[in-house]
Amino acid sequence: MSADLDPQERAEHILRALPIAKARFESCAALSNNGQLSPELQALESRWKDAYRVRQRRSMVQDPGEQDGLVKLIFDTEELTARLCGQPSGDDALLLQLANSAHGVR
Repeated sequence: MSADLDPQERAEHILRALPIAKARFESCAALSNNGQLSPELQALESRWKDAYRVRQRRSMVQDPGEQDGLVKLIFDTEELTARLCGQPSGDDALLLQLANSAHGVR
C-alpha cells in the first residue's frame, strides 16, 4: 500500500485490505469485557464508521490524503488488535508486518 504505487492500484490494495482489518477489529471488539469497549477500541470504532463513508467515494483514487488516512486506519487496527487480542495470523499478520515495516506509509 505504498504511496509509490499508481493511485488506482493503491486504491485497489486499500479496498482489499479494509475488510480484512475491519473483521479483525470486530473480532477483537467482540472479546472485550461484557461488550464494553476500551477507550482505544471506541476511538477505532468511530474511525471505522467514518472510513466506510469515505470508502464509497470514488474520489479516494484521486486523493492521496484519503488513501493515507485509510492506510493509517488499517495499520492502527492491526497494531492495536495485536496488542489487545494477541498476534494475528493469515492476512492480518501480513498487514501487521506492513504496518511495522519502515516502508509502510504512515
